[in-house]
Amino acid sequence: IHPTVHQLAEAVAQRIGGKRIYTLPRRCVNILAKIGDLMGNHAPISTKRLEQLTQTLTFNSDAIAKAIDWSPLNVAEYISTHQYTDNDI
Repeated sequence: IHPTVHQLAEAVAQRIGGKRIYTLPRRCVNILAKIGDLMGNHAPISTKRLEQLTQTLTFNSDAIAKAIDWSPLNVAEYISTHQYTDNDI
């Protein structure tokens, strides 16, 4: 129910025809972010932006699921298997 970033990336890759989504090692990204700090607001990445991009974005849906008898979907599975139509966009 709560996929990892890797699982989401794999689902998106499958959705766009199996193309590989490239990743960088965390250490390299940290170094780039620190360089971005030195460049100021013109840099595409900084330590602040990196923190925002990598922070946890999930929440526990157990209480609402129980309250309204709801069963959440597995997001990664939905992305990779859903048959999209023109109305979905």
